[in-house]
Amino acid sequence: MANTHDTASQHSPLPLVIQIGFAGARKLVDRTAYPKAAAEDVFAEAAAQAVLAVLKQLPQQLALGEAPIFFCGISQIAIGADRAFAAALALHGSLHRVFLPQPLDGYLAAVGSSGPDFSAAEQDMAKALLAKACVIQTRVVSDAADRRERFRETNIEIARVSDVVICLQRAEQTGKAGGTQELAELARRRNRPVITLEIGVGPDGQPQITRLSDDEKAPPPKFQVPRLPEDLRRAGIDALPVQPLPSGKNYAHALKNANSAQANQLRGWFQWAALIIVGGHVLATMLAVLALKVQFGLAYILVAELLLLGLGLGVHYRLHHSRSLGRWAACRLAAEVARSVQALGKLPVYLQHFFTLPFPAEFRPLLRTLSVLHLHDTAHASSEKWQEARCAYVSERLVEPARKAQIPYHENARRHAKTRLSWARRIFYGASISALLATALKLLTLALSVPAPIIAVLGALAILLPVIAVATLSLALAFDLEAKEHTASELLIFLNEQKALLMDAQSLGEVCRLVIETETRLLGETVNWYARRSFVGVA
Repeated sequence: MANTHDTASQHSPLPLVIQIGFAGARKLVDRTAYPKAAAEDVFAEAAAQAVLAVLKQLPQQLALGEAPIFFCGISQIAIGADRAFAAALALHGSLHRVFLPQPLDGYLAAVGSSGPDFSAAEQDMAKALLAKACVIQTRVVSDAADRRERFRETNIEIARVSDVVICLQRAEQTGKAGGTQELAELARRRNRPVITLEIGVGPDGQPQITRLSDDEKAPPPKFQVPRLPEDLRRAGIDALPVQPLPSGKNYAHALKNANSAQANQLRGWFQWAALIIVGGHVLATMLAVLALKVQFGLAYILVAELLLLGLGLGVHYRLHHSRSLGRWAACRLAAEVARSVQALGKLPVYLQHFFTLPFPAEFRPLLRTLSVLHLHDTAHASSEKWQEARCAYVSERLVEPARKAQIPYHENARRHAKTRLSWARRIFYGASISALLATALKLLTLALSVPAPIIAVLGALAILLPVIAVATLSLALAFDLEAKEHTASELLIFLNEQKALLMDAQSLGEVCRLVIETETRLLGETVNWYARRSFVGVA
């Protein structure tokens, strides 16, 4: 199950989350078969201690070594095994996300084939568990009409988002749709490690819990220890401890500062590299033309031409083989993700767009961790001052220039891109038309008596001007000017509309939906830029 290739040098400077899915029997003991078994509370306590022991053994079992990792459990909330899992997470100091097959009130009042799922006392117990500080989210994950289908979809979602799955089943338990064994099978299909505990009744009526072999049905998969992308680890992020768990704000601050500085540095290097590559080749072409027209100092001219061509080639080779473009794109993407989390402040929103946008796969551990930490920060925050949170978001994320807000940022980006693109187009058309004229005039010289110097100049211009035109287009493409202008223009329309809608919002729920819509669009543009920029250099 473990990946033994983890080394201290590969560890993330920031703690990352491992999510542990869980499912278990609603009834830990069958009273019909074992009427003299110990009380339910005895079985629940034994189950909680058994799960707690598994949680304590996981770092060694998964070969986490010194990796800064913390756990977040994911389960439904019910009587029996789910109650034991919640208790084990609380004792371990881990976080807890609760996935429900339907809204809470309906879930607690549901009636199955054998009667109500929860008694009045059990409903109160479930609500008390959900109010615990370690519970950071209660999320409905199914809208199916059929009861069994709702439980099946809940299992599918738990298996999808979990890194490891723990199952606690009765010794005589049989599998059914939406049940514990189904979750185990779903997890195995996704190549997730599955740990199965079996609870039975001993001769004295006391609980007996055994751990089943992981190799019963299939060889255990190798577990990949979560890590930051290599490009981000090289950005010099300040390390944060696992205990106490950092706030999402502090986590995003450390992520943004290092990656923003690294992205700015790499962007500057890329721009200089583009100018050197293109400018060097243009100058080398000028010297080549000059070498055709003069006889004195020819050796110096050719040496200078060789140096310029060598410089351009060397910088181009260095630019691509150092992965500078990929590192720049990754660092900028990470910095924008961190800014997005910082802007949300205490707004109690689930960062679902982190998992619907096409982020690079290597970013997934970071995104999940940021999502869990934001849930932790906001799960029990007061929602009474939502108007203040709304105004803070609009000011800091959209309006305030001093905070590098998005509206003034994209206004500047559009203006600069438009100006530079306009100059690039002027130079291109000017150089292209001049080249046409120079070539046409040179053609006329074949029928006219024209001094040799004029013919030489026209010939040189016919060579140099097309090179300048192409070089201008190449720089405009390398600096992404057309895409920047188009993207900034569209975003400004969208952001100004969102600002008005946010300020007119009448409830916290409406604000949260608008905020997620805004962040999805902003980060979506950055993800698209990442895909475009990571693999395109100087054309």
